[in-house]
Amino acid sequence: MELFAQLYSAHRGQFHRETHVLGDMHARIREARSRVGVSQEEFAARLGVSRGAVAQWEMEKGTSPSVKNLEQVAIHSGFAFEWLATGRGPRVFGEPMIKEPTATYGVALSVDEHLVVAAMRRMEPARRSGLVSLLAPPK
Repeated sequence: MELFAQLYSAHRGQFHRETHVLGDMHARIREARSRVGVSQEEFAARLGVSRGAVAQWEMEKGTSPSVKNLEQVAIHSGFAFEWLATGRGPRVFGEPMIKEPTATYGVALSVDEHLVVAAMRRMEPARRSGLVSLLAPPK
């Protein structure tokens, strides 16, 4: 069931009811991901969250993303933060940040590689250095 916010305004002594659908954030997030043209798994890797989180955000009765994560959805999709959060205001803020798989040295990263990069970005510098030394081939 959709959530409704009812706004009442007085106009010439009469009350008029305006209904705004605010509960369709899941559909707006799905539209944002579709605009970028990637799977839930790929979008999650690029945002630094799990695929399950993106799936929850896109479900009608799922959870809502944190403000930080919704901000990342806005940045990556080019949709306006306010529109994603409420359905109000201008829809498009700019061009999507990611339209195709990110390439490094002319080679596209796999989903697993995106997940590793996203995990490394969230690590503390000391732990990141330890992981790099663990993964580096022996000299």
